[in-house]
Amino acid sequence: MRLAAAAALLLTASFPVLAQGLDPLEDAMAKMPETVLSNPAAVQFNFVDVAALHTLAGAEGLNPTVLTRAMIGGMLPPYNALQLRGPEAWNEKSFVDVEDLRYLAGFGDAPTTITIWGLENEDAAASLISALDAADFDSVSPEGVIGNGEPLAMDPTKMDPADPWRSRVGAATFAAAKGNAVIQATVPAPFGVLLEERPSMAESAVVTAALGGLEAALGDDLLVQAMLITPVFGLGAADLDIALIGLDLDMMREKLEAELEAGTEGIPVYLGGFIADAQGEQPAVLISLTYADCATAERAAEQMAQRWSDTMPTQAQGDMETATIQSPDGLCAATLKVAGTSDAGLRNPVFQALFDAYLRRDFTVVQIGKAS
Repeated sequence: MRLAAAAALLLTASFPVLAQGLDPLEDAMAKMPETVLSNPAAVQFNFVDVAALHTLAGAEGLNPTVLTRAMIGGMLPPYNALQLRGPEAWNEKSFVDVEDLRYLAGFGDAPTTITIWGLENEDAAASLISALDAADFDSVSPEGVIGNGEPLAMDPTKMDPADPWRSRVGAATFAAAKGNAVIQATVPAPFGVLLEERPSMAESAVVTAALGGLEAALGDDLLVQAMLITPVFGLGAADLDIALIGLDLDMMREKLEAELEAGTEGIPVYLGGFIADAQGEQPAVLISLTYADCATAERAAEQMAQRWSDTMPTQAQGDMETATIQSPDGLCAATLKVAGTSDAGLRNPVFQALFDAYLRRDFTVVQIGKAS
């Protein structure tokens, strides 16, 4: 791995020691083909470090407060089952103890989603597949894909909010092991690509540069959750008339750079990046955006910090750090870290303010176009 494992740390007197750095995030992205990055969605990948949540919760276990902190988990159907019904129901329905689940990650919008269940090793992944096979899953393909019914077929008799292997409407899901993970999808078709050996998301130059910036900003803190974003994330309402439908992500970036003239409100168009929730002595937000050169990245980092000060609410303000990190490929990450300044317990009010603004389409810190 290019990324070095983080040194062990003591978060606070109430948080136990855990060393993991970005390894779980990189492990999750290594399970997905690089072609996923051509998807022109605002958010291309969602990640929740379940082991980190256990660290935050300590002896109390995964209580509702710590489960609610992982707001990105709302994008991952199995995490919704865990949050809605809690660890006890999860352990009964999922066929894997939540203590043994390292992370959940994935992408897509209902009804077609893909989720990665990160486990300790290949044996754990194989054991989960065997448990599913012994339950109500049957073989779907010779490549090892199994499923528990017809794809996208609603079945009210199978509706169970506590069951992570059924959709909200009781529809089937499909699963297969890949290394130390089990990949779950709502339809079987993607497995033909997902199980092939091909360049992964983690090997992309854009992702590698953004990961380098994220690692530098994280330092010895604990990564809790993250999402991989595209320039679409930064489009304001005034830019939605730009003709982007039908374009792949590279074509979209070129069109945005051509149409969003220098001097408009917002930061320079970036190639991709991460927004993350971290925990050190204080909860923090990390932003790492990839640029083609460090001069542009430095300008973007300074603009992000200024826009954060100017546009985010009082509860989201904190100590700021900016930096630029050059990757071996010559790309450069612009980073911003905002650490809270008050005791928030298990919560992260800084990230919560960011995520709430994002859901309202009002998070303008990484806006690249005109004001809404």
